[in-house]
Amino acid sequence: MLWLLIILVSLVIALIAIVLISTASFKQQDSTRKEKYQKSTKDEYVALTPAEQHGKTGEAYASYILNRLLDEDEYMLQNLLVPINRNIKTEIDKVLITKKGIFCIEVKHWSGVISGKDEDEYWYQDFKNRRRPSKENKNPVLQNENHRKAIQNKLGNRYEPYNIVIFIDLDPASDIDSNCTYTLKSFASFYKTCDIELNNMEIDQIYKTLYPFVASDKQLNEYKEEIKNKYKSNI
Repeated sequence: MLWLLIILVSLVIALIAIVLISTASFKQQDSTRKEKYQKSTKDEYVALTPAEQHGKTGEAYASYILNRLLDEDEYMLQNLLVPINRNIKTEIDKVLITKKGIFCIEVKHWSGVISGKDEDEYWYQDFKNRRRPSKENKNPVLQNENHRKAIQNKLGNRYEPYNIVIFIDLDPASDIDSNCTYTLKSFASFYKTCDIELNNMEIDQIYKTLYPFVASDKQLNEYKEEIKNKYKSNI
């Protein structure tokens, strides 16, 4: 009987140890996610899990998926306001800074069937709904090329960032002829094929150079209001 009691006590101790180790591991992972988020944005941290993605914005979901591609010593910056000259700034959705390079990312959550080419001035949305006419949009690849060049300029033209446009829930009937456009799934596949370009020292230096351009929600709202007022004054 004594040996049975000893075995049972040992099993209980082992189970308690497993639970404690698992809890510590989860807390460490959550702390890492929180620290990485705080390094990517100047807004308050909100943990994003797969279960919480339902009903979230396309950008929040994109952030969650893109963040999973990163190693611990890599970064994702979000919502940057980068000066082009003394009076003009440009808003950039996301910048990945990883061993595989610098990825300047524009996220689009357009509905309907999308059509367009890299060199076209405009891309089109067909909503397949007679009550809602087709919509003409500025080419997001050309727009993001300006963002890419702004990042390149701030880095002293020492690096060649990627121009990446990501569509959330792209309609399969869409007709896009582009070398820069992806869904989240196809970008993840493309990313895995990219060669190593940067070492840890370069990654940290690029992060320190670009982080000051990360904007808070207040700064973004002020910028959008400023753009809106400029547009009205030009009408």
